[in-house]
Amino acid sequence: MKPLLVTAMFAALASGTPLHAALTINGNGNSGFGGVVGNGSLSVTDDGTNLTFTFTRGTSSFNDTLVIYFDTTVGGATALPTSGEIGSPFVGRRAIVNEYGSGFTFSSGFGSDFAFALKANGSASNHLFTTPSGANANTLGFVSTHSVSNFGSTSAASYQWTIPVASLGLTADSGATFRMITSYLNPNDGAGSDASFRSNEAFGYALGGTNPGFSGVTAPSAISYTIVPEPGAAAIGLIGGSLLLLRRRV
Repeated sequence: MKPLLVTAMFAALASGTPLHAALTINGNGNSGFGGVVGNGSLSVTDDGTNLTFTFTRGTSSFNDTLVIYFDTTVGGATALPTSGEIGSPFVGRRAIVNEYGSGFTFSSGFGSDFAFALKANGSASNHLFTTPSGANANTLGFVSTHSVSNFGSTSAASYQWTIPVASLGLTADSGATFRMITSYLNPNDGAGSDASFRSNEAFGYALGGTNPGFSGVTAPSAISYTIVPEPGAAAIGLIGGSLLLLRRRV
């Protein structure tokens, strides 16, 4: 291998361009709640240590709750609710477990380990929870609160937040793949049959017809994302591969 080619490899590595994964998922085109999710998009990027999420609002105001469920390891909840309900005053918890509503069943092989609930105003939520099998609203495990851009506004063009890879039980630089399923619903009334009214809007899967409302829903598919190792780890791999190839070609 010529020295010029080795130099070019290091220059490409230094630019950082190939070291950041990026995924954008469009809404499913439904507009049961006005199209805020159905006509919007969700983008995910990472630097090996942190995941950055950008929710770009579609049509209508962001008045309700977006939930992202994460399958990061073996186990987790395959449907929610998975046990008897206990009334919770917190909108994020109610949204995650579909409190007082019929069940939300995940696609085959998906077990939710964590869930992030985002509601931008009013009884707001910007929190990450664990979702162990058998959990109800009050027994979800609180993990962390995350700063969200434009938090408090229902009409902002986009909302962005960062979740450390470690907060999802994953290891930085691992190149791990995890899966996500989303939901958009109104759990805000807090009691009886008036709560957990689900829209037909989502990222990554289609729900035909009108809003499911209080009826049960099965998400037919999940979104996959693979974390890119940090530049240091990628550099070691590239250097090692380059030196091995150089040795073979000398």
